[in-house]
This record gives sequence, C-alpha cells and structure tokens, in this order.
Amino acid sequence: MVYVFDTNAVIYFLQGRGDFPEFSSSDVVIISSITRLELLSGTLTDGEAAQANVFLGEIREREVSKEVIDQAILPRKSMRIRVPDAIILATTIVENAVLVTADKELIEKADRSRCHNPLP
Repeated sequence: MVYVFDTNAVIYFLQGRGDFPEFSSSDVVIISSITRLELLSGTLTDGEAAQANVFLGEIREREVSKEVIDQAILPRKSMRIRVPDAIILATTIVENAVLVTADKELIEKADRSRCHNPLP
C-alpha cells in the first residue's frame, strides 16, 4: 500500500498520537515537498525538528512536479481548497495512494475511500 501523509498526520505520528495503519515492509510512505516545508517551518522545538528530520530521512518525498501541479488545478478550482492541500491531494492522486490526514474538511472534499483519518 502507498500512503501520502499530510502535515498534521506527520505531527501526530511523531507524537505517537492517533490510529495509524500497521505498516509492512512493502508499504511506501510519501510526503509532498509542501509537507516538508510546512513541517520544518512550523513551531517545532529543536528536539522535534531533529525527530522530524529522522522521519523524513526514512520516507519518500515527492517533489512538486508539473504532473502534480496539473492534477492540483481541478481540485483547487472546483473544491476551493488551499494550494498546499490541493498539492497534497494531487500527490495522492499521482501516487495512487491513500491520503493520511486529520483534516476533516479535506477528507470531505476528497475521495473518502482513499483517506485515512488517524483521529477518528
């Protein structure tokens, strides 16, 4: 299975909060470059930033490519979602992945069958 983590999901995962899937060695965890930007430019302590960097080194990061931007245009226009959310959603589409997010508004607008909320 392929999972794309939203920023809030990364934070909850690092804090040990929430209900996350049991990952197997064949599973792939991806973040968008937008998630890395949001995460590391936020209000993390030095210890939290170090922990985040270890996590980021263990997963795959998907750059914001033309393909991702092209996939983000329609959700951005039709769903009126913020640019970072549109890019994360588009990354999920491009990667044919499950979106892991606690953003209920984003889940409402996305394909719910392709979402996992760690904070039900």
